[in-house]
Amino acid sequence: MKYLKYLSFAIPALEWYDFAICTNFVYVLSSNFSPDTNPTIQIIYYFASFAFSYIGRPLGAFLFGWYSDKNSRIKAAFYALLIMSLSSFFISILPTYSSFGVYSTFFFVLLRFIQGLAIGGNYGSSIFSIESVPEKQKYFYSSLISLGAIFGFFAGAFVSYFFYYFFSEYFIKNFGWRIALIQGVLLALPILFYLFINFSNEKSLKKTSLPKNCEKNEKQSKFSFITFFQVISLSALDMIPFYLFYIFLPTYKIMQLGYDSAQVSFYNSLSLGLIFFTIPFFGYLCDKTGPFVLLIFSNITLILCSFFFPWENTAWSFVFPLIMGSVYGSLYGLIAFMFNKSYRARASGLALNIASVIFGGFCPLISSVYINYVAFFIFMIFSLTLFVLFYIKKNNNKEIFRKIIQK
Repeated sequence: MKYLKYLSFAIPALEWYDFAICTNFVYVLSSNFSPDTNPTIQIIYYFASFAFSYIGRPLGAFLFGWYSDKNSRIKAAFYALLIMSLSSFFISILPTYSSFGVYSTFFFVLLRFIQGLAIGGNYGSSIFSIESVPEKQKYFYSSLISLGAIFGFFAGAFVSYFFYYFFSEYFIKNFGWRIALIQGVLLALPILFYLFINFSNEKSLKKTSLPKNCEKNEKQSKFSFITFFQVISLSALDMIPFYLFYIFLPTYKIMQLGYDSAQVSFYNSLSLGLIFFTIPFFGYLCDKTGPFVLLIFSNITLILCSFFFPWENTAWSFVFPLIMGSVYGSLYGLIAFMFNKSYRARASGLALNIASVIFGGFCPLISSVYINYVAFFIFMIFSLTLFVLFYIKKNNNKEIFRKIIQK
C-alpha cells in the first residue's frame, strides 16, 4: 500500500509511452493508415485523427473522474490503464490500409479515440498522490504526475530513436512500431496486477491532508465556473508548448524541412531527459516558495523566448526543460487545490482535458497550417494566462489559497 503514491508516476508513464510511440512513428502510421499517398495530405490526415482522439479526453475525464470521486481512486486508475493497454494492443495488430482498406483507417481512428478516452482519466484517477501525502510535500508529489508523463514520453522517444538508428525503414514500417507498442502493454501488466490486489485498501486514501484551518472552507466550497475556466486558461502553459515542441515540430522538421529523423529523435530525447530532472527540482522548490513565482516566471519567459528563438531552433532543446520544469513542478498541485475534494477528480480532470482539446489537440493541426504566426499566437494566449494568474492572486482570499499562492 505504501507504494501507491508512486503509481501517480508509473501510470502516466505507461500511458504516455504508448502515446509517444504513436507520435514518434507518425510518418509510418500516417502512411500505413492514410488513404492518400501525398506526404502532406498524409500528415494532415494523421493530425486530424490526432485531434479527434482528443475529443475523447473530456469524456474520459468526466467518466473516470465521476467514478473516482464516487467510488474509488484506485479502481478508476486501474480501468483507465487497462483500457489504454487494450487499445494500444489492438493498434499493434491492426492491418494497414494496403491490406484492409478503409476499415483500417476507421479502426485506427476509433482506437486512437479510445486511447484519448483513457488518457483523459489519468489526472483525476492519479490525484490520490496529492491527497495522501504530507502537506509540505504536496507539490513534489503532484509533480510526479507530470514527471511520469514526461518519462513515458521520453521512453517512447528513446525507443523510437533506437529503431530509427538500428533498423531499416522497411522493418520499422512493417514491424518496428508494432513491437514498440506491445512492449508498453507488457510493462503495464505488473502495474495492473498491483492495482487490482489493492482494491480493498481504498479506505486509507479517503482522508484529505489539507491544513486543518482549511477544512471548513473546503467542505463549504461550491463548484465555480469561474474557477473552472481559470484552470482551462492556466492549462495553456502546459499544453501549447509541449504539443508544439514535442508533437508538431519533430514531424514538421522531418516531413517538411527534410531533417534527419534520427537527429530529430536524438534532440527530442535529450530535451526530455533534461526536463526529467527539472520537474522534481521545481516541485521541491514550489513546496518552499509557492506556485505563483514559478508560474509567472515561466509565463513571461515563454512569451519572450518565442520571439527571440524560432520554434524549430535547436536552442529550445536546452531552454525548454527549465521553463517547463517550473510549470510542471507547480501547476497541477495548484489546480487540485482549486476544487473541493467531493468533485475534485471530475472538475480538475474535465477542465484539464477540455484544455487539452483546445490547446493540445488542435495545436499541431493549426501550427501546420499557420506556421509563420506561431509567435503571435503564443503572445496572445500567454498574455491571457498571465492575466488569469494575477486575477487568482488578487481575488482568491480563502484560506486554502492564502497558504499556497501568496508566498
